[in-house]
Amino acid sequence: MGCRPLVFVVACRLIFCNGAAAQASPLSDPDVYYAEEGVKSPKLASTDFSPVIANNCDYEGAGIIRVFVIVSAQGKSEKVAPLYPYNDDIDKAAVSIAEVDRFSPGVKDGVPVNVAQELEIKLTICRVKIVNKDGTTSARLRLKSAPVQKLLPAPKQPLPTRLSAVEAPITSDRTKQYSKLKPRNSAPVPLETPEAEWPPAQRGIQGSSLVSLVVDTKGQPTAMRVVRGTNEQFNEKALEAVEKYRFKPAKIGNDPVPVRILVVVNFKPI
Repeated sequence: MGCRPLVFVVACRLIFCNGAAAQASPLSDPDVYYAEEGVKSPKLASTDFSPVIANNCDYEGAGIIRVFVIVSAQGKSEKVAPLYPYNDDIDKAAVSIAEVDRFSPGVKDGVPVNVAQELEIKLTICRVKIVNKDGTTSARLRLKSAPVQKLLPAPKQPLPTRLSAVEAPITSDRTKQYSKLKPRNSAPVPLETPEAEWPPAQRGIQGSSLVSLVVDTKGQPTAMRVVRGTNEQFNEKALEAVEKYRFKPAKIGNDPVPVRILVVVNFKPI
């Protein structure tokens, strides 16, 4: 039996993505194509990440990050930037992964072309201690396991570039409407919150994970990372569950907007 996740929508900050992804988007570049333009999509090639995988390391965090990338006609990644950036080590690791990825390029009329894509990366990062030549120690960022990646078409529309904020009260009532929001604005409303699977090794142990995510304009979670959690096992199961959440998107007036929220997933012995 899985645990019953308890959802808190905390101080919803409506985000009109002001990160590097908006700056990198080549929407007016005539040399960059999109999948809907009669282009055969690129394919992600297998990459050996074993040189940067460390099993005996201190767990640092986990996330499911989406980055913008142009797959060049040579099959290389260019202009990599996280969507809805958090500007933390998980973002940095995701960008580093995307930058070393290689692809079979997209093709239009039989000719390889540059294609705008989104790349979803599920990763767990950790730190290893390095002993320097002078006897001092330093920490290096590593992967705890091979990243799981999925290549997706990038939408052909301008990315939002402004920031705005609306505050919502803390609540554990998943059906409550947020009456303290500014007129005509609304917070996201959870529609589907499947239970998190209990880690087998943690049976009978109480724990929780605090997950930060962006609810996009379609009501789907993205830009997820564990902000705080009891341990690595709980955090991984919490991420897997939150990835399947679905929402009625937040709105300003009648327009759906992306919003960053925090979700608490509790694991309590029954």
